[in-house]
Amino acid sequence: MTQSYAPSHTDTPHARGPRLAVPAALARVTPAAWGMALVEAVIGYEWLLSALDKILSPSFNAGLAHQLHMAMMGNPNSWWVSLSNTLMIPHAHLCALLAQVGELLVAVGLFAGAALWIGGWLPTARWARWLNGGVIVALIGGVTMTANYYVMAGNTVPGLNPNAPFNEGLSLDGVLTLLAVGLLLVHLLALRAPTRRWTSETDDGTHAGSATSHA
Repeated sequence: MTQSYAPSHTDTPHARGPRLAVPAALARVTPAAWGMALVEAVIGYEWLLSALDKILSPSFNAGLAHQLHMAMMGNPNSWWVSLSNTLMIPHAHLCALLAQVGELLVAVGLFAGAALWIGGWLPTARWARWLNGGVIVALIGGVTMTANYYVMAGNTVPGLNPNAPFNEGLSLDGVLTLLAVGLLLVHLLALRAPTRRWTSETDDGTHAGSATSHA
């Protein structure tokens, strides 16, 4: 007597075609986290370009004092003019060095923030909270510098300006300042989330990674 044999789905594991394997860490990343990572990476890239332009320029250090003098002419922000005249111009070389190093560190901080979002480490991993603190410091530095550049260009409180319809409604420095303030709030809120510590033993006694939360 002969027996018929019908192959089952278990006998043909590739019947539906191969599937693309996605790392578990990336699979846990939400679209919102990807969006945050993209925003911080793009802003970090802008800061990196700005820092390298200043570092590689042969005229930035020597020309900053002249640039500040030019920015003071007709600037409606009298408090900034007074601050620049008494503090920044006399120490122009030091301000140039601080701008170069500061912009580079802001770029590094934003790249680190993007990596935290993509890796899914924010805000629960304990070590990531310390790195998140560095990102917060970088964002504070970025807000300070872009706000200074915004005022330096003679800008005041943004609003309607029908006399300049061909200009952007808000300058790049103004946009970066507002974005950095928003990102700063998000990273500060991440510090309030409970931490997660990985243990090496599960409830049934087997050795496997599990997570416990701590406020």
